[in-house]
Amino acid sequence: MGVGCVCLSNENVQFNFVRTLYCIVVVCVCVCVCVCVIECGVRWWTVAQIHKVCGRGMFLWHGKLLNIYYRLLGSKVGYGVKLSPHTEISEPDLVRIKDGVVLDSCVIRPFCLDKGGMMLKNIYLGEGSRVCVKTTIAPGAKIPAETCLGPLSSSYELDDSAKKNEHLCQPLRKEPPLLLKLFLGYPVLLLISAVSLLPVLYGPCSLSLSLSLSLSLSLSLSLCVCVCVCVCERERERERERRKREKERERKRKKEKERERKRKKEKERERKRKKVVHLLLL
Repeated sequence: MGVGCVCLSNENVQFNFVRTLYCIVVVCVCVCVCVCVIECGVRWWTVAQIHKVCGRGMFLWHGKLLNIYYRLLGSKVGYGVKLSPHTEISEPDLVRIKDGVVLDSCVIRPFCLDKGGMMLKNIYLGEGSRVCVKTTIAPGAKIPAETCLGPLSSSYELDDSAKKNEHLCQPLRKEPPLLLKLFLGYPVLLLISAVSLLPVLYGPCSLSLSLSLSLSLSLSLSLCVCVCVCVCERERERERERRKREKERERKRKKEKERERKRKKEKERERKRKKVVHLLLL
């Protein structure tokens, strides 16, 4: 019995040794393959896959963190740049973004295939330019300063850019108040996530429960939306009234300036007339 146990233990030791040796060989082969692939000139592909798997993590929490993220990757990002979390920038070390640029959910890609070959060219975005949603910036593009590319366009359509497209750029719009997001937005998203996980956690028996919760959630959401619409409409009305009062004050100021200018002219004419009369009397 003891001899059998010793034989089994020896076999286990040999098996573990072979398995460890096999793992070491596989790791060495993988490392050699990775080194060969990197040395063959496709490092950019490896980096792109790493970015795709790892994502941007906590840098998606705020636009300023996104600026820091792309600066760390080699991109030249100026001050006051606003980036949408859905903006896709590949090969950031070939992208230069000047001050005040606003990028919506667009695609900036310095890489393309041209005539069967790989082409990498720098992309330059001028100061104060705007790129709207679903717009593609091609390799080698140079966007002039204060250019506004509309939605669903590309860098080849610079002649169609217009200042009127600026209001279609989502990052330029005012964000909801922080309290509204904390007490309404985030709780609603959390509740939706919890309801969506009920069938997975408790199986088909929780279908009726999830349906009832979904119905109550939809009703509460519709009520919240109605309240938010009313609040927004009231805020818009106040904003319109404020702008109207400002325009009225500006109009009154202009009229007052015009009256003052006319009075000065009348005084100047009166002074000249008196001077002429005085000379004639002499």
